[in-house]
Amino acid sequence: MFQYEGCATISDTNGNLLFYTNGITVWNRKHQEMNNGTGLKGGYPSTQSSVIVPKPLSSDIYYIFTIDDVAGPNGLQYSIVDMTKDNSYGKVVTKNIPLLAPTTEKITAVTHINDTSIWVITHGWDTNAFFSYLVTDSGLATTPVVSNAGMVHGGSLSKASGHLKASPDGSKIATAIQTYYGKVDILDFNDTTGVVSNPINITSINDPYGLEFSPDGTKLFVSSQSQGDIFEFNLAAGTVSDIKSSKVLIGTSTSQVGALQIAIDGRIYVARTAGYLGVIKNPNEYGTNTAYVDNG
Repeated sequence: MFQYEGCATISDTNGNLLFYTNGITVWNRKHQEMNNGTGLKGGYPSTQSSVIVPKPLSSDIYYIFTIDDVAGPNGLQYSIVDMTKDNSYGKVVTKNIPLLAPTTEKITAVTHINDTSIWVITHGWDTNAFFSYLVTDSGLATTPVVSNAGMVHGGSLSKASGHLKASPDGSKIATAIQTYYGKVDILDFNDTTGVVSNPINITSINDPYGLEFSPDGTKLFVSSQSQGDIFEFNLAAGTVSDIKSSKVLIGTSTSQVGALQIAIDGRIYVARTAGYLGVIKNPNEYGTNTAYVDNG
């Protein structure tokens, strides 16, 4: 697979690869195009072109949510994969069902408080509205919970890019608007109702792009794409002012940096325009104790 920005992968409960996508083509675990797995409407240069969500209480049905780039007309759409098809290698049985347009290039998923259902969250374009869609064992509820909170994402189409991430416990989300005078919002998320609220607006990072929370949810990391810098905020610092002033530079890469992604080993991996991933070894720590390694 070659993809400039967003991609998604999913495995079974034992960690065995099932399939992956760049939001346009779906590949099965043999690394071959899945049956009917072409022509999805995610964007090639979309920050988060896709996210894969299992249908609750099913081991066979998966939703692929795709996001168009630069607030394009395809917006948010979904397709459905049935893993019982094609000798268990899977088939896309439903494709490109529209949900919302236009949107930013942001999408993430958060487990409902019942630990079964899943919220899929995106952000609209030329609005400050978040849209939370609930996936249950009955299927997808196509009417979202709408929350007007935080900054308006609009204006220059370049402002559609930047990540949307959730904390591991689902209590907070963060968004990045990627421009030279970029902005980051940190907000509360209610995993019972799907409501987003109480924004903290940060304007002290140029070109913010990637976001990730620490495993314990007390830290937020932000990548400055063009500058190669990685910053950390201490969300347990105290007041809003204390959180903003807790910003610390934990590392500077020798290349541009992109997405930040927490892994099951508790480390955060940093996409770079070079032959290595950066690694934040101790993301629950603060400052130099996080031990960032550029060629990790």
